[in-house]
Amino acid sequence: MATAANSVDINRPVEAVCRFLADGLNNPKWRSAVAEINLVSGTGSSVGAVYKQAVKGPFGRKVDGDYRLVEATPIRGSNSKL
Repeated sequence: MATAANSVDINRPVEAVCRFLADGLNNPKWRSAVAEINLVSGTGSSVGAVYKQAVKGPFGRKVDGDYRLVEATPIRGSNSKL
């Protein structure tokens, strides 16, 4: 299974960051490899939501990177860290 990691400081409330990241339609705004993405079933940002996405692959080819949200645990409080 492919994985990726990155770190960035965001000057926003934790809850707002979690909401932004949970909405797959925001992926192109922070993941440069995402070429296109659509919500194909379920409610965006909610468990069960299914996103169809294509990411930039080798030699300019698009690679399917579809996914389903299977768990969502909100992080709350000013002392919470992502």
